[in-house]
Amino acid sequence: MSAVSKFPASVLPILTLALVAGCRSTPPATRLGIPAEDRVRVLATTVAETDAKRHWKWSVLAGRNWETPRIEGTTASLAGGYPLNAAMRSGGCHTWEVDLVAEHRDGAWEWSLEVHGSNGRTAKATGRSERVERVSTTETETGLPADLRLARIDDNPVDLKLPR
Repeated sequence: MSAVSKFPASVLPILTLALVAGCRSTPPATRLGIPAEDRVRVLATTVAETDAKRHWKWSVLAGRNWETPRIEGTTASLAGGYPLNAAMRSGGCHTWEVDLVAEHRDGAWEWSLEVHGSNGRTAKATGRSERVERVSTTETETGLPADLRLARIDDNPVDLKLPR
């Protein structure tokens, strides 16, 4: 009895594919996992984009923790950073999301900018403007500290500042 005949017929196509194709690494733009200690990955996602509503989300995955989200004007930031493996510190997280939601009402955009972490902490700002547009539309991986341009509200940049 050959080694191949020991497998059911339904497994043979999968076994053949594995033997012929082998293991291939995933392209960098779609890799999963936590970035290195001094790096951060930011993935831009469109949740909604119509004439009346815009909702964009940027998911942040870092090789370190931060404790506190902040928003000043249209600049979001994280504070209280420390290494993932810090034994004497807790309360932070390494996964954060930045949401920019805008709805067109009465000739203007009513917007909210929110930063929230998996540790339950949130910072939020709101306002009205004539124009809301997204700048960052793809996945980005960069070193820390990082200053990333995400969008624009009128002539004001929506930035994400990530310290080391």
